[in-house]
Amino acid sequence: MLIYWLVFFALSYLSVSMSLVGFSSARISSSASGITIWSITFFALLFLLGFRHEVGGDWIQYLRMFEMVQYQNEFDTTIIDRLLGDPGYQILMHLSLKLETGIYGVNLLCALIFLSGLFFFASQLPKPMLAIAIAFPYLIVIVGMGYTRQSAAIGLVMSALVYFGRKDNLKFIILVLMAALFHKSAVIFTGLLFFAGEKFSFFRLLIALMFSLLMGVIFIAESLESMVKHYVLEQYNSDGAGIRLLMNALCSLVLLVRLDQFNFLDGAKTLISILAKVSIFMFLLLFFGVGEVLLDRLSLYLLPIQLIFFAGLSKSLNLHSKQELIVDCLILLLYAIIFYVWLNFATHAPFWLPYNNIISEPVITPIIFQ
Repeated sequence: MLIYWLVFFALSYLSVSMSLVGFSSARISSSASGITIWSITFFALLFLLGFRHEVGGDWIQYLRMFEMVQYQNEFDTTIIDRLLGDPGYQILMHLSLKLETGIYGVNLLCALIFLSGLFFFASQLPKPMLAIAIAFPYLIVIVGMGYTRQSAAIGLVMSALVYFGRKDNLKFIILVLMAALFHKSAVIFTGLLFFAGEKFSFFRLLIALMFSLLMGVIFIAESLESMVKHYVLEQYNSDGAGIRLLMNALCSLVLLVRLDQFNFLDGAKTLISILAKVSIFMFLLLFFGVGEVLLDRLSLYLLPIQLIFFAGLSKSLNLHSKQELIVDCLILLLYAIIFYVWLNFATHAPFWLPYNNIISEPVITPIIFQ
């Protein structure tokens, strides 16, 4: 548990320090010291995620997937739906087999995709390092280490959202389709194209949702039965799903009310408005009997709404620098409390404890690292 807190406090310290000296997204990309700190943070987190050993709720499941593919003599696309349902992940497994890096090579590549998307997305926000710090407790530790395939999809979706905000629809589509290769649920983001260059309306939202659902059903038809069984019919426990959905909804509600104070470009405002309204809609679905686990897994794609809100909150309030610092510290305290509660009381937290990696377990070091 100690390593998690050390990393979180290090990120928090960097966030506060960079805010004090005025490191914005622009200065990080144009300053040598900013680029250095940003790069070191990226590779430190890449090491943490990519080289983990027996960490995460689905570790055994992913290890078994890798072993099943390992016994295939050739790349066999017929096992995609039977074993994984996500060809992008299977390709990474075969690549790791060729390199003889084992499951660690797959985790490293997925972590690279995930963190690249997260850091690219965070770099567009008013306080990038604050966004990384508040992403650490849940998005990085729990999702990045626990939901390997979906974390890669989320990273690609976050990159896609940046290009959607820039009205670069071609890159947006390519990245969403790439994300769908890792987790088919990502295909629902194609519905955002209904809002490209147009003002938001609830009628367009309804049409987009219908289109996204149709695309999703077509794309995941062969895996739909398994997904319904696991996420809807079976009463799987999703600790804190209601709280996470509520946090997304509350951040979204404030964003919608105060969006003009956040000084985003028009394209970004359109995107934020859509994500915010969808987040609120998904929270309301909890009260209509929709599967909690299903909503929780889909809401992972909407976690960036929290980064958008909290990384820009203090700037939107037009405060003095010291007041901004207090607001940022309160935000970090909130996420520290959430992290503490999860680590100590969540049902599945023991799967993340203690943290181990291949450096601390040299006996299982892959051949390429020996």
